Amino acid sequence: MEALRQRVEIVDTVEQADIAFVFVGGRSGLTRADTSGEFRDAADLRLAPEQLDLISEVSARGVPVVVVVIGGRAHSLSDVTPLANALVLAWLPGEEGGNALADVLCGDVDASGRLPVTLLRAVGQVGVHSGAHQGGGRSMILDDYVDTPASPLFPFGHGLSYTTWTRSDLAVDAATTGDEIAVAVTVTNTGDRAGTDVVQVYFRDDVASVGLPASRLLGFQRVECAPGVSTRLTFRVSAGRLGFAWSPVPLPSSSENSARRSPCPALSAFPIATHSRPSGVTSRLGELQLSIPGKARRCWSITLGSEDSHGGCRPRCDYCLCRPAFRTRKRLL
Repeated sequence: MEALRQRVEIVDTVEQADIAFVFVGGRSGLTRADTSGEFRDAADLRLAPEQLDLISEVSARGVPVVVVVIGGRAHSLSDVTPLANALVLAWLPGEEGGNALADVLCGDVDASGRLPVTLLRAVGQVGVHSGAHQGGGRSMILDDYVDTPASPLFPFGHGLSYTTWTRSDLAVDAATTGDEIAVAVTVTNTGDRAGTDVVQVYFRDDVASVGLPASRLLGFQRVECAPGVSTRLTFRVSAGRLGFAWSPVPLPSSSENSARRSPCPALSAFPIATHSRPSGVTSRLGELQLSIPGKARRCWSITLGSEDSHGGCRPRCDYCLCRPAFRTRKRLL
C-alpha cells in the first residue's frame, strides 16, 4: 500500500512538470532480492508490471515522457515504446553514470551510443539475433510470427542522434582477391547542431556453400561534425575477412598427415560494381564478383549500416583458407 501511495503522489505531481523522466529497470546482483545478474535468469524479458503501470500512468498525464532503462538485461520494451517520447538504455552506468546521463538528457553532448545487442519484441523471438544465419531470425515461409513481426524491436547497432545525417558518394575499390578493399563514404551533418555519428559497415555472402551469418560487422567509425559539415570516411577491409573455411572433400582427422588436406583453390580477380539508394534506406554498397575454378561464380555484398538498419553481427569473422597459413584452421576469431 505504501508503494501504491507513493506512485499516486508521483503521478499527480507529473502534471506540474514540463517533462517527466521515468527511471526503470532491474536490480543487479547475486541474491534472491536481485532481478538481474549471475544466477538470476528470467522467463520474461519485460519490465516489472509495476514499472509498466507507472510509465502508462505518467504518459496519460499528457506530459512528454523520457524513459531511462538501467540494468544489465536486454529487456523487451515493446510495451514501453508507444508510451515514451524518448527511450534511453543506460545499462549499468557506474559511479559517473549520473553525470553522463545528465549530459545526454540535457543535450550538452550528443546521444551517440549504439546497441551492442539486439532488443527483441518478445521473449519468443530469442532466435532473432545479430549473428542469425541466412534464412534464420524469422518464422519460415510467411516470415512474421502469428502475433508479432519477426523483426527485432531495435537491431544491433541501432541508435539515434540529436541531429540528422546523410551518407553519399559511395565508393568500393579493390583490384584482386588478395588486395585490401577500400570502402569510402561521405557523411554530412544536415541538422542545426553539432553531433556525433557512428558509421557501420556490414557484409553478407549471398551464395556461400556453408551456413554463414546473414550480416557481419566489418568495421565502424565515430565521427563528429558541426552543422552542415561533411567528412569523408574510408574503411579498409582485408580480403581474408570476407572468406570462410571450405574444402571439396571432408578434412582428415587430426591423427592423419596434414599434407593430405585438400587446399582451398586459388581465387581469380573480381570486378566491382557500386550503386546507392535513397537517403534513409540501408545502402547496399556494392557487389563483389569472383570466380573459383570449377565452381559457380560467387557474389559478395557489403552493406552500410544506418540508424534504421536491421542488419548487424558480432564483431568476428571467418577466414578463407586460400592462404597457406590458414589451411590448418577452420576459423580464426
